Amino acid sequence: MAGKLNVEIIDPSQFEAVLSAMPNPNEIFTDKANFYELVDEMLLDGKVGSHLRLRKDIVASFPFIIEKGNSDDVVYEFVRDNLKENLNWENDVKEFLNAIEYGFSFSEVLWTQDNKGRWIPDSLRNKKPGQIVFKSKKIKKGTAKKTIWIPVLKSEDKELTDNYKFLVYRHNPRAENPYGYSDLLMCYWAWQFKQLGWEFWLQAAKKAGVPSILALFKSSNKEEAQANAHIISEALSSLEGGAGLALSNVDKVETLNMSGALKDHKVLIDTCNQEISFALTTQSLSTQEGVYGTRAQAEVHDDNLIRVCHGDAKAVQGVFQELINWMVELNYPGSVPPKGYFDLESYATFAEVIQAIEKKIPVSLEALYTRYGLPRPANDDDVFIIDSEHSLQLSDKETRKKKRHTKIY
Repeated sequence: MAGKLNVEIIDPSQFEAVLSAMPNPNEIFTDKANFYELVDEMLLDGKVGSHLRLRKDIVASFPFIIEKGNSDDVVYEFVRDNLKENLNWENDVKEFLNAIEYGFSFSEVLWTQDNKGRWIPDSLRNKKPGQIVFKSKKIKKGTAKKTIWIPVLKSEDKELTDNYKFLVYRHNPRAENPYGYSDLLMCYWAWQFKQLGWEFWLQAAKKAGVPSILALFKSSNKEEAQANAHIISEALSSLEGGAGLALSNVDKVETLNMSGALKDHKVLIDTCNQEISFALTTQSLSTQEGVYGTRAQAEVHDDNLIRVCHGDAKAVQGVFQELINWMVELNYPGSVPPKGYFDLESYATFAEVIQAIEKKIPVSLEALYTRYGLPRPANDDDVFIIDSEHSLQLSDKETRKKKRHTKIY
């Protein structure tokens, strides 16, 4: 036993082997209510919360494109102009991406009518996952029977089957599981070990910051020793910073300091942070290797993070395609809906586009309105075009040094 006290039992390099031996957290938290409470607690962790926020921010920053495809002009323009008109788009995207931690996200669609009597989305009301449960139900389709999952409002045991009302996004859906799969399950044990590491670190820091004092003295009998010990203990415990104390019949005063270093606990916490980063972003340079990582390593890790966000975007865009389909079914029954998707390609900066325009290089007018966010004219009377004699000054300082005027044709 004594030989183990000064030996590191859990080697950080073998930490993954320890985690792999732990029970599957998906089997531990079969009670969804307890699981959602756990998720709320894990989100308070700085590493967990910041990684999830980063993923959602990146996905919400991707432009959402409406592609005409085989739809009619009037249908395409209707969807293009009205899908996001009333929605809090960025927030709605992030709320659906809450499925990353909870497993699924559930929103109710509220509709309103425009001045032509057409139904358009007014808002998306995201619901707490604990409010919704799913029940299986067999429906007849042709000559066969099919099992589907019906969302149910838990508090009222009410099936939510109204048409054009409820959107469900499941993260990493698995067979026979209507609740999706939470990414936090991949880092549950790392997070749990991290909490224990913090607890032991605080205890160690408390002991190391205020060392215990030991007074050694001689005594002829037990009763006298106990009396003297009580008197000396009371005197020592009353000491404050900078105070002095004289004790009689005391041979020696020593302090009991911690052996070892607090950094051992920090190693455990840093290792747990690294595992959390791997689970949520497939990269760890921002935690362990940020001080020593090369620029090439940073670019590789950033590419990995972007790939994860691309996967999130491709998965969640299906929910908004469903909303587009509903818009067309409600207002143009039988028409082909346009395609909606997040644009994940890399494009020229707006400054580079301006330079291309100056050099008379053809540029997509549609891309200027959709990809670069220029306000689209409502009609011919709403068009503003500046002539070459009164060109707009858009060049930067370096460009102005070489060429004073920048014109847009």
